[in-house]
Amino acid sequence: MIDIISTDPLYHSAVEYLILNGGNVSTLQRKLHIGYQRASRLISRMEEEGVIGAMTGHKHRILITMDEWQKRVFQNQ
Repeated sequence: MIDIISTDPLYHSAVEYLILNGGNVSTLQRKLHIGYQRASRLISRMEEEGVIGAMTGHKHRILITMDEWQKRVFQNQ
């Protein structure tokens, strides 16, 4: 597992926002006030880390629960 939390200070906020509200790259851009490239990298990393599922056409991606996310964060500390 890659320690993304230390490489992008917004990763944790981005994951929590998506878990609680859903969304996509453009949602992250608007809510976190970041550019497309950074938002896209965050989404890609979330997929690599298993936080969100792979794209399946026009269906919503599967997200982990907030409890599962908090367990991962706690284990990483």
